[in-house]
Amino acid sequence: MTVKNYNKYLNLSKVFNKTFGSGTHSKSSTENVLVKIVDEGMISATFIISVNFSSEGMWRELRKRWLEEGLETIKRTLDTAASEYETLAGESIKFEIIKASVSDSMELTSYNVYNPKKLGYFRVTCNAEVK
Repeated sequence: MTVKNYNKYLNLSKVFNKTFGSGTHSKSSTENVLVKIVDEGMISATFIISVNFSSEGMWRELRKRWLEEGLETIKRTLDTAASEYETLAGESIKFEIIKASVSDSMELTSYNVYNPKKLGYFRVTCNAEVK
């Protein structure tokens, strides 16, 4: 998409840049929030957590909790980014998660027929509008 407000796009990039050489605010080594900027009016956020479980029933129960935890973590990340943007650019912005874009997925990384413990990555992905 075409970027219409380049300064806003650049400031958003500075706020969400968490690559080599930039400070990270992650408190856990098992979870992370990755934010990609679509344009100055839309971002895509992905919450990734390393999980383990032993049965399908346990997976169904834990999925609800991981989904809620993922959305809460994304909201906290976006709130922190909004305050960082305000100090950087001098103007306030707000992020609003688009409910219809929320999706989750599971990727198994370790599975053994003889061991009930399953390891994997659980992801929650959503889009947010920048206002």
